[in-house]
Amino acid sequence: MQTMLQTEQVTLTPKMAHQLLTNNENNRNLRMSVVEKYARDIINNEWKLTGEPIQIDWNGNLINGQHRCQAVILADKSIDVFIISGLDPKTQSVIDVSVKRTAVDALRWAGFNGDLTIISSLARLDTFHRSNSRFHTGTTTGALVSLTHSEIVDWANEHSDEAFSAARFGQQHYKAIGANPSLVAFARMLTNRVDELASDIFWSEIVEMRTSGLGDPRLTLIRTLAARKDADKNTPIGAQLFYMLRAWNAWRMGEVLQKMPILS
Repeated sequence: MQTMLQTEQVTLTPKMAHQLLTNNENNRNLRMSVVEKYARDIINNEWKLTGEPIQIDWNGNLINGQHRCQAVILADKSIDVFIISGLDPKTQSVIDVSVKRTAVDALRWAGFNGDLTIISSLARLDTFHRSNSRFHTGTTTGALVSLTHSEIVDWANEHSDEAFSAARFGQQHYKAIGANPSLVAFARMLTNRVDELASDIFWSEIVEMRTSGLGDPRLTLIRTLAARKDADKNTPIGAQLFYMLRAWNAWRMGEVLQKMPILS
């Protein structure tokens, strides 16, 4: 039954969220990764009141806002939201068709400039690295932790100097190295944390092709990545990191490295 549109600002409690979810028919599939991201922001007091309302049709069905409701329940913490009710049920088909804000947008609005796509990737890579998870040669981007925009901005603030320096290097020299620019930046960041002077020598001599010839781990790295590219092989991020860090460790130890392991 059609009714007048009503808009109000309310405090969405876990109890209210439960009630709204009891009338949640024909909504899109719930994505728990999104729920968990929202819940982390709520728990960390990073959730902001925006103009995007929770939407209810004139039959009382929740047509937009199930992820926020589930996040409030998961966080067991209330948030302020706008609720608009009395909508035509057909409006559900056109919700969320506009362009979504990205992490790059969030970083730019926070005052950052530069290679923000790489910075966003570095935040995910470093958070994964610092967690209990481990990179394996078959690790893909899908395995990385999904961060909220607030978490990415917080990471960028905390690691600003090393991250932006590494990002510039990755963007400028990834073609010479033959790896993904974000992964080159991340590998550079990791080696800098171990020994910044040695790291500078390691990477600059790779870029300038000032290696010692056959057996030099840096030349072996470049040739391995180039061979995989020539063979049109899609190298997982875990394998790319493995090759770069294997070369770094071998070079620091003075090890002769004629070839890299063959990875699928």
